[in-house]
Amino acid sequence: MSSSGAYGPSPRATTGPSSTATPGDMGRFEKTTDRMPDWVDLVGQLTPSELRVLAVLCGNPGCTNSQLAELLSVTESCVEFHLRNIYRKTGAHGKVCLLLVCKDLGFDRVATKFIPPHLAAD
Repeated sequence: MSSSGAYGPSPRATTGPSSTATPGDMGRFEKTTDRMPDWVDLVGQLTPSELRVLAVLCGNPGCTNSQLAELLSVTESCVEFHLRNIYRKTGAHGKVCLLLVCKDLGFDRVATKFIPPHLAAD
């Protein structure tokens, strides 16, 4: 039986506190209080390409899909494809919700580790 909490079903059982958010509000990933950082579940669910898109989005939250595509040197349809997959995997319903999930899980603090070297700040 899977665990359920602040952000809906979690890929692993947790003992985290519940939040005032309802299961569909923020996505599928639960806050946890165990030793593993919250963002690890998120990273484990995404492909390397999805992680790059998400990391660049976290570093440039106001970017359009076209701007993200230019930063990543891919097509806009490629960015849209990866974002759809990220939304599906996280349960987020758009960029704002996705960025809130990332902030809540702490992914925004480690996102730079997933940005391609040619995009990382010197």
